Amino acid sequence: MHNTNNTNTNKNKNKLIAKLGATAALALGLGLALQPAAGATTTPATSGASITAAAISVAPATGLTDNTTVTITATGLQPGSVYHLGQCAAVRPDAFACNAATNVDVTASATGTLSKTLTVRTAFTGSAADGTTWPINTA
Repeated sequence: MHNTNNTNTNKNKNKLIAKLGATAALALGLGLALQPAAGATTTPATSGASITAAAISVAPATGLTDNTTVTITATGLQPGSVYHLGQCAAVRPDAFACNAATNVDVTASATGTLSKTLTVRTAFTGSAADGTTWPINTA
């Protein structure tokens, strides 16, 4: 049986990654990723809500050093959906590796927003979606 929720999650994930790919870049080669969490249930957008309207901001976004705490805010998300937030680095043109030690799942509010703090690192072991690990060092 085809699971519509998983299909919607994958579509939302791809759209959000495309929308936020360049926006989420930070100083020192650090990056943040925001995507629907694995296994999260989502429903199609209603009342004009759209994943393509998503926007993300990070503060501070410059002058970052190891163990800096940043605040990530996002708007235009699917209300009630769970999003996976983490520090990531591009390891290939088509792949990112994220710091599993600091990844968090956050549920978008009823208005499609979220806000979360995250401590960024200049060096970590990144895990890619295919299971490979990568040493990440931006210092």
